[in-house]
Amino acid sequence: MTALSFLMWGLLTIYWKSVAHVSTYEVIAHRIVWTVAFLAVILTIQRRWGELAAAARRPRDAARVAICGLCLGGNWYAFVWALANDRVLEASLGYYINPLMSVLLGAVFLGERLRRLQLIALVMTVIAVCNLLLAYGQVPWAGLALAFTFALYGLLRKTSKLDSVPGVLAETCAIAPPALAFLVYLHRTDNLAFAGGGVGTTLLLLTAGLATALPLLAFSFGARRIRLSTVGFLQYLAPSCMFLLGVFAYGEPMELRKLATFVTIWLALGIYSWDSVKAQRRNAS
Repeated sequence: MTALSFLMWGLLTIYWKSVAHVSTYEVIAHRIVWTVAFLAVILTIQRRWGELAAAARRPRDAARVAICGLCLGGNWYAFVWALANDRVLEASLGYYINPLMSVLLGAVFLGERLRRLQLIALVMTVIAVCNLLLAYGQVPWAGLALAFTFALYGLLRKTSKLDSVPGVLAETCAIAPPALAFLVYLHRTDNLAFAGGGVGTTLLLLTAGLATALPLLAFSFGARRIRLSTVGFLQYLAPSCMFLLGVFAYGEPMELRKLATFVTIWLALGIYSWDSVKAQRRNAS
C-alpha cells in the first residue's frame, strides 16, 4: 500500500499536467477546497471531528496547523507551477532533495547531530544545485521550494498531535477561506475555468481533492505496517516516476550538465540511504 501511494504521487504528474491550461492559482484553489470537502466526508464517516475540536482549543496546536497549511499551499503551488511550465524534471529534483533537506532542518531546529556520511551527502547536494546554477544562470527555485516546504512541513508534523487525516483536513481548512474567496471572485468576473472551460476541465478540477487525498490515505494506511527504512527507500518512487515522465513522455531536454546534477543527487541519496540503514541496524542491535 505504501509503494502504491508513492507510485500514485509520481503518476499523478499526468493528472496535474492535464490541467496546465488552467491558471495555477485556480488549480491550487480547487485543490484546497475539494480536499477539504473530501476529507470532511472521510472524517464524518470515521466520527473523528472531536480531534479537530480539541486541537482548535489549544493555541499552540492551532498555530502549528496554520503554518503547516501555508507549507502545504506553498508546496502545492510550486509543484503545479513547475508542471504547468514544463519543469517536470525540476519538480522531481525537488523531491529527490527533500530527504536531505529534512536532515538539514533536523540539525538546525532539533539539534540532531549530522553523521559524517549525512554531511557528505548534503555537500554533494549543494554541489549539484550549484552546477545547475552555473550551467543555466538561474536558481531552480521550484525544485528548492518543493524540497524546503515539504521538509518544513514534515518537521512541524513530527511534533503534531493530530493524525494524518484530521491533521491535513485542519491544515487545508486553515488556507481554505482565501482559496474559496478567490474562486468566488473568478466566478463573478466570468474567469472561472471550472464553469467555462468545458466538461473535461470541470471534471478534472472537481477531482482535485480526490487526487490529493487518495495517496495520502494509502500512505497513512501502509506506512504503519512496514519498517521505516523501507518507507525511506519507497519514497524515491515518486520522483523517479516524475523523472521518467519528464524525459520520455514530455520530452524535456536532458543536457549533460543537468544529467550530472541528477547523477550527483542519486549518489548523495545512495550514501544517505546506506548511512540510514547502518544507523538503524546499530540501534536495533
